[in-house]
Amino acid sequence: MIFAASVIAAGLAVGLASIGPGGIARQPEAEGKIRGELSI
Repeated sequence: MIFAASVIAAGLAVGLASIGPGGIARQPEAEGKIRGELSI
């Protein structure tokens, strides 16, 4: 049970961490706004 929860948590962390670089790659001029929202 704990192993399954940790695998799910790791998957969510990797997925959420990929949102920032993906947005910056599509709109480089929005980098400041994206990084500001991620640091909250």
